[in-house]
Amino acid sequence: MSYENFESIQNRNFKYNIIFNEVSIKVDSEHEFQGGNLLDFANEITGAKINFDSSVLPDGIIEYLVSDDIGIEYDNNEKKLKIIGPVDLFGTGRAISYIAQYMAECFRAENSGRLLVHSAAVKHPEQEKSYLMFGDKGSGKTTIALRLCHQFGYDLIGNDQVIVGEKNGTLITSIGNQWFDVRKTSFNSDPYVNNLLNYLKIDDPTKANWNTKFRIYPDSLGIEVSEKDLPLKKMFHIRIDGTQKKIHISPWKGIQRNLILHEYFGRHITGQSTPFQDDSGNYLGSLPLINTVMALKTRDRIVKTVMGQGVTEIFSPSSEEAAKYIAESGDEF
Repeated sequence: MSYENFESIQNRNFKYNIIFNEVSIKVDSEHEFQGGNLLDFANEITGAKINFDSSVLPDGIIEYLVSDDIGIEYDNNEKKLKIIGPVDLFGTGRAISYIAQYMAECFRAENSGRLLVHSAAVKHPEQEKSYLMFGDKGSGKTTIALRLCHQFGYDLIGNDQVIVGEKNGTLITSIGNQWFDVRKTSFNSDPYVNNLLNYLKIDDPTKANWNTKFRIYPDSLGIEVSEKDLPLKKMFHIRIDGTQKKIHISPWKGIQRNLILHEYFGRHITGQSTPFQDDSGNYLGSLPLINTVMALKTRDRIVKTVMGQGVTEIFSPSSEEAAKYIAESGDEF
């Protein structure tokens, strides 16, 4: 679909803003989305809030136009992402909400020098500092973050997604998604998680598949959350492996570290984690690149700072031992 064809459809009358922790994306649509749906989707996305105040100045604009054709393109001069498609594919607003997140993260990298990173972060219970934990899907970082908060008194900054930046050579964490999504594998393998889910009366965990996550909100366990900018004092790359006999601690180095960090700090600014999809998750293609050069420069600067500060690798037979090590290491600073 060409730029001219996008311009030929003009009847837009429904406007709202999605604000992602100070980055605002205006949605301009001829289709009126249901307010309840928009609020539900905002609750699923890190730091998202719905705002209908027309005076808010957006960082970028998404324009949705109803059409039998399907297309997407970005106008850099207007900072506008144009989407066309039928209402039965985009009418709930879910896909547009996630595309707005992608757009916001591209602008965040340029505007504030920060990125949304695949990680978990917690705040020290007595000091103004944070710890960041990396790990593959199912590696145990969520369970360890949950233990640190529930058993050692840490505050939750974010689990799975955390905003990280760099200022004058200092790494900073701010906000993340403020809930714990716990996998079935943790329920089956970790007695601590098993007991928690039973205590919270989460239904039928044994019937879920591996990808199903059970959401635990911090206030249900008396856990505080932190939304402050905090200096990042220590980072860990985590893997829980029940076949190990004892915990293994070492500096994280090598080519694998470089590749993994490059991905963790880049997926939300290159479209890797948010393809062009409809409301049902059907794959439609790739999202246009937005502010790529500036965003990747931000990524490179932050990753180099992370490598310079150093990351500790933890291979542990249990989340209990790993959480204990991290909590005790915090007293060393």
